[in-house]
Amino acid sequence: MKNSLPEGWKSYVNTDGKVYYYNTSTGISQWNPPYQMPIPENYNSKTNILHQNSSYQMPIPQNQNYNQKTNMSQKQDQKHNQNANMSQQQDQNHNQSANISQQQNQSYNQNTNISQKQNQNYNQQDQNHNQNAYILQQQDQNSNQNTNMSDHKQDQNHKQNVNMSQHEQQKLRLLQQYQEQELRLLLQERELHRLRQQEQVQQEIFNETCKSMSSIRF
Repeated sequence: MKNSLPEGWKSYVNTDGKVYYYNTSTGISQWNPPYQMPIPENYNSKTNILHQNSSYQMPIPQNQNYNQKTNMSQKQDQKHNQNANMSQQQDQNHNQSANISQQQNQSYNQNTNISQKQNQNYNQQDQNHNQNAYILQQQDQNSNQNTNMSDHKQDQNHKQNVNMSQHEQQKLRLLQQYQEQELRLLLQERELHRLRQQEQVQQEIFNETCKSMSSIRF
């Protein structure tokens, strides 16, 4: 416990449960204690309990000073309550803003993860595209090689066919020449056979003629 109130001062509790101090000699009332030393921690609660349990109503000065101070105190309390409400509202708004910011950060992180996955997919697609391009390039090279080989083989086959065609043509010419010779020989033989027959006929005619002449003489 600390020192008691100075002489002439008494403490009371108003209807709101707040402790105020009244000087019976001067009629001055005030909220602040008239001494500088702090009061005990349970002083307000004990005074409030005594006020609630006692049937005696403590006198509250009704002078103009007291009313003005009471009104000012009430206004200050209202302002304090308003400020407390505003502070509470600001805290709520701050919490809501923090929640919104947290949700935005989560959404940003999700979007970042999605963007990273998309970039990974794009990189994978680029790699696949490069691999496909390399495969197509290899296929083009193989196709060009096959085309060159095919052209070379076709040229060789064409040359062979040309050579074979020339050889066949030469054979055909020789065959035609042989056939023509055989035909000439056959014609010559026929002509010779005809001449022989003609000569034989003429010889027979001559012989007949000779016989006829011989019979006429004798």
